Amino acid sequence: QAVWAYGCCKSRKYASHQCMKLRESGLVLTCIIFGLNAEYVEENVTWQKDESLSAVQHQTVRSRSHIEPQAPLAHFDTTPGGLGISSSAIARDWWGDNDVTYDLLVLVPSHGKLDFAKRQAIRESWAQYSNRSAAPNCSACRNKTAKILFVVGTEGRLKDMKKEAQEFNDMGVLEDFGQNEYGLNKAEKTHRSIRYAVEHFKFRLLLKVDSDSWVFMDRLFLTLDRERLWGSENGTALSIYGGHFYKPDEPWTSPTSAAMMAITGSHSLPSHAAGAGYVLSPDLCEFIADMAAPSEQVSDSLKHNRREGVWAPHPRLANLPNGDAAVGFWLMAVNHTKVSLPVSSAKMACEAGSEAALSTIIDHPVTTDEMLRRWRSYTKLGDPCTLQVDTPIREKAQHQVTKWLRRHIAMPGAVARAADQEVLQQ
Repeated sequence: QAVWAYGCCKSRKYASHQCMKLRESGLVLTCIIFGLNAEYVEENVTWQKDESLSAVQHQTVRSRSHIEPQAPLAHFDTTPGGLGISSSAIARDWWGDNDVTYDLLVLVPSHGKLDFAKRQAIRESWAQYSNRSAAPNCSACRNKTAKILFVVGTEGRLKDMKKEAQEFNDMGVLEDFGQNEYGLNKAEKTHRSIRYAVEHFKFRLLLKVDSDSWVFMDRLFLTLDRERLWGSENGTALSIYGGHFYKPDEPWTSPTSAAMMAITGSHSLPSHAAGAGYVLSPDLCEFIADMAAPSEQVSDSLKHNRREGVWAPHPRLANLPNGDAAVGFWLMAVNHTKVSLPVSSAKMACEAGSEAALSTIIDHPVTTDEMLRRWRSYTKLGDPCTLQVDTPIREKAQHQVTKWLRRHIAMPGAVARAADQEVLQQ
């Protein structure tokens, strides 16, 4: 373990799988002192009484005064973002400079307790586009790397959330934020989810989608290629905000309109992309992530800022009832380019006879049953929209397909089995 700890220090991959295992086992990584001053180490770092660690410990402490200063680790066991420190700097400290950069990070903010069935449906359907064995015909998916990331809060039992995250390796847990009611504080959930993505992953583009959205990944990659939104070969796109945009003069719900009136003195809403799905470039994600969340207290950052040498914390973002409108509002003061993308918020992507449906890259809202049916259609017939039936009998057909899937295809994982058992008990 001591050798592995020293390897973590040298590679600076603090959050790699092996290093995380060391943290879970209670071993304090010797590399912590690489990014912290001597005073902090002496006051806060305690070493286990393990003879196997002593050699590395003594060697590191003796030589720390000769080590070239590096970016501080900044609260190794917390998520600082938004309180006066760059979120991407945290990512560099956690992941190093040579780790994988995904072409596309698909971000799905989700309710921890109530959205488990939706997460499972996504995992078993369109999230499989990048799985060569499951979707061998998706040629557009072969040349791009994609990562699905669910982000949940403390809405469910924290132990269950962590267990699901560990089992599927596709979920982040916000341990200091939760939605007491379904759909409450959507803007802050979106903000914190984007921050989590920036702090834990590298990507060329981020796609935020709702948990009841269907993403045609093959069409999406082709559209992003055609619009040249990936940026340069060795870089990322700058200041891109893509989606289906609502015009400022369109009517909106009264709570959001009232909030805008209180903030700006006008009921007009900023132009913003529909929440079914929108694309953000990394620099816009960084801008949002670095701002403090509405519920965060500035006083919480004072101790951290003293250690970082930052005396002025970042301001808190305005909180709107509608998370999609909030993103457009946050970006109003930032120079960026809006790119119109074929995103549907009327569940029209599989409607027969619609030319626009053929180019739709995101469809919304889509039920969990329909997701499973569409994926079965894609894997069997090569098109998620082939198995279409008339509206009066669609619900019955979907129910029959879902029954067949559940009878012949077992849901993977202990978490899924526990969820099924809970449903049966209810």
